[in-house]
Amino acid sequence: MAKANLLVIDDHLRDFELILDILRQQDYQVQASTTGWNALQKIDAEPPDLILCDIEMPGMNGYEVCKQLKNNPRTQDIPVIFISVSDQLLDKVQAFSVGGADYITKPFQIEELLARIRTHLALRELNKELAEKNQELKHEIAKRQEYEQALERMARTDFLTKAINRRHFFELANREIERAQRTNLPIALIMLDIDHFKKINDTHGHLTGDKILHNLAQLCQSKIRETDIFARYGGEEFVVLMPDTNGEFAQKTAERLRQVVFQSFMATGRANVLITISLGVACWDGNTELSLDQLIDKADQALYHAKKAGRNRVSTWDEAKLD
Repeated sequence: MAKANLLVIDDHLRDFELILDILRQQDYQVQASTTGWNALQKIDAEPPDLILCDIEMPGMNGYEVCKQLKNNPRTQDIPVIFISVSDQLLDKVQAFSVGGADYITKPFQIEELLARIRTHLALRELNKELAEKNQELKHEIAKRQEYEQALERMARTDFLTKAINRRHFFELANREIERAQRTNLPIALIMLDIDHFKKINDTHGHLTGDKILHNLAQLCQSKIRETDIFARYGGEEFVVLMPDTNGEFAQKTAERLRQVVFQSFMATGRANVLITISLGVACWDGNTELSLDQLIDKADQALYHAKKAGRNRVSTWDEAKLD
């Protein structure tokens, strides 16, 4: 295994050569610099694994070298061991305050110097391993979150049509009902159904019927507002909950959906099938008690009225109750 790459920064020639000789005897790869500026250039070109740095040097002292290293994301993790003739407490405190990893006073014991170098190199390797493990953990957490989000999307989405499923519709719709009651703003519901869907399945096959359900859901969702809640209610039935919407606007929306479906051939890969839909509209205007079940029941009655009146049409609950 290759020995670590060390950088020695010292302008005292005797100390400089002694340290270089000691490190080379231990088979370390050694770079050398006698000034702070030159050292920073070498570090930028080839970051070492550890730095031994004198404090008092011309031009730029060791403290400033260390501060610049710690302010650079590429070099901030390189351990810096200060080596100085000063045994003053304030010098030691400053050395650690600028990011130094250790402080050795001159003259030093060779074994102590080597032991501290080995310790900080080992700590750096452990920190690298820890950082790698943390990255792996973050990656695993992100994958798990993506998986859980995918499961959540599957739990609230109808597999065939990719529309919101019935369970999630009730969750969202009940929130909107509560908001409508709280704000006393109108809310409307459209229930729609494909006309003669059983005949379509019998004539063209269930795969074609499934494709029609999917295409219809995509078409309808493209023609309503982002604030509207579109869902597959069951079988060939779909619902559109329209917050802050009065009966007139909901009826116009239902008629627009009816027309766009009537004017569109459903491409299924096997045949282009022309379908029609019937729609029932119910609205709450704030003047009566309100529950989601009541709103659905009224829209369902209106849908039944549209079917009974000949299909391919829009009926409102007001029309249905008068019939």
